[in-house]
Amino acid sequence: MPGGERGQPSMGRIAAAEKRAVHLSVEVGRGAHAARVLRTAARQQLAALRLSRELSLAVVSDRRMRALNREWRGKDRPTDVLSFPQHGASIGDVVISLDTARRQARENGWSLAAELRRLLAHGLLHCLGHDHHTARKARRMAAAEERLLGRRGMVGESLAPSRAHA
Repeated sequence: MPGGERGQPSMGRIAAAEKRAVHLSVEVGRGAHAARVLRTAARQQLAALRLSRELSLAVVSDRRMRALNREWRGKDRPTDVLSFPQHGASIGDVVISLDTARRQARENGWSLAAELRRLLAHGLLHCLGHDHHTARKARRMAAAEERLLGRRGMVGESLAPSRAHA
């Protein structure tokens, strides 16, 4: 029977999961928890997007992120996430600053794990061609983030009415 016994994964699904290679580099101390969260979240998000291509993730310090942001975007300050889309077998590279993720989680009152998942979803969608440079594209990206996360993502939060005006 195609797909195996009821309740058993099909060989096709197993093969697809094995193809969802997530390469993770932790370049900052005390990053083991972040690595576990990101590896699991990356596999879940790739599965939700029905993608079987490779994804490379790097967890870095603000110092390293500042250097990358200066080199690639001409902005001499750290940022939370950078994306480097690729073609072929790899979706691209997503780089996340653990220092900034910790700070943003604390400021927003949610867990580091939730913030890491938000940053990953945002970076992954940029690798897939989403952007938020126009209102229309921002709404589209916000909807994609919400589908991946089950709640508002980074773009959705920026489109939400300001708390000061609520």
